[in-house]
Amino acid sequence: MESVEKLMQLANEARDAKDYEKALEYYRQAAEQGNGEAMNELGDFYKMGKGVEKDTTQAIYWFEKSVETGEALAMLNLGVLYEDERFDGHDEKKAAAWLCTEPAYSI
Repeated sequence: MESVEKLMQLANEARDAKDYEKALEYYRQAAEQGNGEAMNELGDFYKMGKGVEKDTTQAIYWFEKSVETGEALAMLNLGVLYEDERFDGHDEKKAAAWLCTEPAYSI
């Protein structure tokens, strides 16, 4: 099994090369090992439809899993997602709650 650090390196290189399917594979493996950054990346991939069909339910799932690890960027991503009026789950109160958390606010 690859180390989380190696998986993240491989995932980031694949993402930067726009090989989203390969990046997803590595991010999933890192997420299975509890890496919050990888979980946040998975949320972003589902939110944007990179290498997968766009799926806001899956995006929220991965952002929330990432938040559980303390990943501040995931808090910001949740707030931005809930703030987006194009999102069916648009919710100003949830957006404000996430965007006003100390870790998200400091990004």
